[in-house]
Amino acid sequence: MISQNYNLQHYVNVFIMTKSGQYDTLVIGAGLGGLSVATSLSQNGHKVLVVEKNDKPGGNCIAFNKEGYRFDYALHQLNGAGNDGTLITEIFKEYGVNHLLNFKQVDPFMTIVMPDKEYHLASDWDQLQKDLIEYFPANEVEIKKFFKKILHDYEDISLVQRILYGKNPVIRNVNHNISLKNKLTSPLRIPWLFARTVHTGNEYFKNMFSEPKLWALITASWPYLGLPPSKVCGVMLGGFISTEHHEKSYYPVGSSQTITDVMV
Repeated sequence: MISQNYNLQHYVNVFIMTKSGQYDTLVIGAGLGGLSVATSLSQNGHKVLVVEKNDKPGGNCIAFNKEGYRFDYALHQLNGAGNDGTLITEIFKEYGVNHLLNFKQVDPFMTIVMPDKEYHLASDWDQLQKDLIEYFPANEVEIKKFFKKILHDYEDISLVQRILYGKNPVIRNVNHNISLKNKLTSPLRIPWLFARTVHTGNEYFKNMFSEPKLWALITASWPYLGLPPSKVCGVMLGGFISTEHHEKSYYPVGSSQTITDVMV
């Protein structure tokens, strides 16, 4: 991999090297996307050259030290990374780096400070429901109904993924522990799931809750999606919340830099 501040001529020279047969593929950018592509291609026999404008690879998946502390640039947790049978773990296995990585569960997943108190959102699926019911006992039925709904959506999305991409070994090895009953009834739900993708998170879920504060807590992680519940797709929002807590969230021990290091 080449890492320098290149001008256009440098890239032209690198392209000529690629066309001359020294390399089969040129990947511009050594973020996780570029490194993933390069890893997959090289595993399939391609000679790959990765060029990066910065002084080290990783993009946003890097860390730095300051005054005795280590800071991540961006990535600071991954859903399901510490569990077998999850999508991210199967991807790391496919790349041959999973055994080189160590993850620690993030718990609580998030702490929300409101004027009345601090609310700790557990990483674990069952514990989160128990905590929310303890915080809002009058809304217990609403909480259970919401979690049942997003779990069904999560499982149906997983089944669609398996149907469409099941030949891929990574997808084939993902284990969502979906019950036989839900597998058999999913054909009745999946068409409606696609139909509801036009609805925002607010349109899809908000009317399930009579307590605005509870809705705000459950959707507090929406910045990870880049759009608030009033704009983001409701199915995506529900699937994201399910993944966060059903697969749990994990932090790469040693910082996100370790992921880049093993990929390189």
